[in-house]
Amino acid sequence: MEIYKTIKVVLNKSAEVLALMENYQGCSDLIYKAISEPTKDNENLVFEKLLPSVTNLQKIYEYALETMKAANSLLSTLCKPGSNLQNQVPLAKLLCDLFNFVLQFDDKKMTNPHVNNDFTHIIVALLRN
Repeated sequence: MEIYKTIKVVLNKSAEVLALMENYQGCSDLIYKAISEPTKDNENLVFEKLLPSVTNLQKIYEYALETMKAANSLLSTLCKPGSNLQNQVPLAKLLCDLFNFVLQFDDKKMTNPHVNNDFTHIIVALLRN
């Protein structure tokens, strides 16, 4: 029952994370300008505009870690010797819900290149400074 509650709490946040992914607005134009006209002002402008996005990227990343931990716990429980899905139906359902979230998350990540591009630009900018 404890593992069920833990996984359920994690999955209850999935809609919020998917909305963050879906509504993520990138800063591609500003990044392009900062790369093509590398001035400190352009770089600062990009960094300033990206900062709110960084908060969202951090939430997404932390949720991904939380999901991975939850998945490990769930799979460990479901794969214990002597365990079968017939006597673990609620946990099997959570596993399906988890797979569903992961597939939706991956789809949103792949169809919104701004997430990876912005994150990469932030890392490069921080390494320069």
